[in-house]
Amino acid sequence: MDLFLGPDLAGGPAFFDDVRVLDANLLSNAGFEIPAPTGQDDAAPGWRFQAGGARVITAPANVRSGTRAVALDGIATDYRQVTQEIRDIVGGARYRVSAWLKTEGLGANFEPRIFARFAGGPEQVVAETMSEGRYGYVSREFTAPPSVPRLTVGLHLKKGAVGSAYFDDLLVEPLD
Repeated sequence: MDLFLGPDLAGGPAFFDDVRVLDANLLSNAGFEIPAPTGQDDAAPGWRFQAGGARVITAPANVRSGTRAVALDGIATDYRQVTQEIRDIVGGARYRVSAWLKTEGLGANFEPRIFARFAGGPEQVVAETMSEGRYGYVSREFTAPPSVPRLTVGLHLKKGAVGSAYFDDLLVEPLD
């Protein structure tokens, strides 16, 4: 997108105040572009890194857009998970959860999972797929239960996985 602000066509002055480009994404730091204030590569503001093994990466070959993505590295003894909670979800409204996902060296039955869980409800799978060596787009639409205050979005890699899963450009957008 290009946004140009300048003088009017007659060449007169132009005045601008409070110019914004609004993003409908309900997730914060959804491309992992904002680094942790400490500089740690196993943290990204807005996300909760659980069960270790998750890291923010900057290798261009594993980043879909921008300069950063998140990687979940498999290990035999534990699962890997990164989550974010979105508050003030509108009950009964429809939402789309989407992301870009790439896998490298994951064996059969170890597909990385992106899930959505409305407060008090079951985990709903957005994607559980392999996209070996290249980024693939995944998405799913959900309707929030009538009375729900929040939605948790998570990235998950099963215990016992060997290899890595890369996630970038996550999006949770209202459709109504």
